[in-house]
Amino acid sequence: MKVILLADIAGLGRRFEIKEVADGYGRNFLLRNKKAELATPDALKSAEKKLAEMSAKETLKLEAAEKAVASLKGKTVKMKAKANEEGHLFAGLHLKDIAEAVKSQLGVSLDESAYDVPANLKSVGEHKISVKAGKMETELSVSVEAI
Repeated sequence: MKVILLADIAGLGRRFEIKEVADGYGRNFLLRNKKAELATPDALKSAEKKLAEMSAKETLKLEAAEKAVASLKGKTVKMKAKANEEGHLFAGLHLKDIAEAVKSQLGVSLDESAYDVPANLKSVGEHKISVKAGKMETELSVSVEAI
């Protein structure tokens, strides 16, 4: 049975893709739960058009993310956290904290997945983290100060 997926389904495919599935799986799960529709000629034309629009939007988002990453080159984000006398933070700084600091201080909004931090930042000082989107990759300095 040929179907057009109406939602992303793990292990099967992404939205608006045309897939060949077993008849029972298609009828009893995909069609019944409105996760797919039958691949009729009219539905195929509509799905191809929507897939093209969706890929164009994703391309624009990727280009914007690459420009944002390029603008972070050589920049430093300053963060403050509670630390003991030896410079160890009481609570590590997570990706969410870094993303919020970059957005508030530098005005660049990126998804948390764009930041590559080997582990939570748990010490005072300068830390270099990698920021990646598409083919663009750069380093960002995070300066952690004790409160």
